[in-house]
Amino acid sequence: MVQEIISNINSFLWSYPFIILLTVTSVYLSIKLRFPQIKILLAIKDLFKSKDSGNKNKITSFKSLMTVLAGTLGTGNITGVALAIAIGGIGSLFWLFVSGILAMVISYAENLVVLKHRKKDKFKGYYGGTMYVLEEVLDKRWLAILFAVVVAIAAACTGTMTQSNSLATLLNTSMGIDKKLIGLILAIITAYIVFGGKRRIAKISSIVIPICTFMYVALCLAVLYVNRANIFPGLKNIIMYASGIKQVVGGVVGVSFSTVVGRGFAIGMFSNEAGMGSAPIFTATVEEEDIEVQSRIAATSVVIDTIILCMLTGITIVSTGMNNICDTGVMLNNVFGMVPFGNVILNVCMVFFVVSTIPCWEYYGEEAIKYLFKSNLSIYIFRIFYVIGIYFGSIMVVEVVWDLAGIANALMTLPNLYMIYNCLDKNNIKVI
Repeated sequence: MVQEIISNINSFLWSYPFIILLTVTSVYLSIKLRFPQIKILLAIKDLFKSKDSGNKNKITSFKSLMTVLAGTLGTGNITGVALAIAIGGIGSLFWLFVSGILAMVISYAENLVVLKHRKKDKFKGYYGGTMYVLEEVLDKRWLAILFAVVVAIAAACTGTMTQSNSLATLLNTSMGIDKKLIGLILAIITAYIVFGGKRRIAKISSIVIPICTFMYVALCLAVLYVNRANIFPGLKNIIMYASGIKQVVGGVVGVSFSTVVGRGFAIGMFSNEAGMGSAPIFTATVEEEDIEVQSRIAATSVVIDTIILCMLTGITIVSTGMNNICDTGVMLNNVFGMVPFGNVILNVCMVFFVVSTIPCWEYYGEEAIKYLFKSNLSIYIFRIFYVIGIYFGSIMVVEVVWDLAGIANALMTLPNLYMIYNCLDKNNIKVI
């Protein structure tokens, strides 16, 4: 009963009104900001041009991007995509791609606003986030408090439960490892990282994420090579199912068009987090002074996450013909098991993606708690409960976990979009 209620709430939040809101926002921001998507690729050059002062404790643009990617890459790109296909059909992949294109400008805008109004502590450096802008710039303290509370809740769902649950399910299915043991080990590793603070999180992310991303891309390309004859027919079917043509012409009885679109958008946002206001919390800590450059760099996370890796996962699954298997764990094992040591490599990638993601989301939640209670004790208490939540997330029912994450993501997005609309209109922010 409770599971059904949670699922219905998530479905309602991600129905047409919310999709229309995100779409209209993206179009509006694209026009107002002179289509920054076109210049996002320049951020790659900006990233390598960013200077390193030699201070190992400095949060550079590269470390920031890797940490933000650590918060997005992982279960959303792999298990989340498989779940989207299982629930919304392969047509949801097209709408996931569309959500990525639209999300680029929202990511750019939210980072631009937060960086414009970030603050600096002489001991701890830069900090900021949507909650500070809502209170200090827009004089909406109640909305700032609401946003911070939802961030803390989202951290518990998106950061702990979905990650530990997906990893535990995958390793239990493929290797028979007890979910409780996986949750316990993951909790211990996370405790070591998060109690080291943001610099330890950034350092680990900057090492792990590039290596794991390369390994995962290589794995997908290997599977695609084996099934290369099915790639173009698979792409054709994705487009046909996305538009509803396949269902109508073929008389297929399946998921509704709204479910196809909604599931694609929901997984897309869960994966890239654009519009939620989470990524700017860490981006605000970067030492880069040029906020336009840093905003473009931050927006590349959407390109890497959704447009490249999520779509790569989806096309890989469809090319194998395994997309009719509803159990995501079995689906992934069958797909990547087509190449030698494929499941082993997948498991290694998932382990390190999750180990990187969980600490990053802990930092988001930690900053929200710090804003709400303004005490170091509250931060340590949050860290303890966060680590404990990892264990319980690993043994929960997967559908409930993902639905809770979807609800939290939606509730974070509304105050964040309010901030973007009002700040861009009232604060004369320079555009590229």
